[in-house]
Amino acid sequence: MNQEPNKGIPLKTRQQVADEYTDVTIKVLNGAIERHKLDIPPGGALFPKHQKLIYVALGYPPGVNPKDYENI
Repeated sequence: MNQEPNKGIPLKTRQQVADEYTDVTIKVLNGAIERHKLDIPPGGALFPKHQKLIYVALGYPPGVNPKDYENI
């Protein structure tokens, strides 16, 4: 997948992010994004800055290292 310049973290789809959490569907993820009023554009790939917004609001899922997102 493509990468946002200078971040080194690949773009992810909402489905990929949902899959990182145990038993979370894309519908549940989208609901959480709305409930937390996260500034994430609808559809399309999630840039690392959007991934971080989700992870900070919902907690980092297993396998995602918070240190990878420190400078974003």
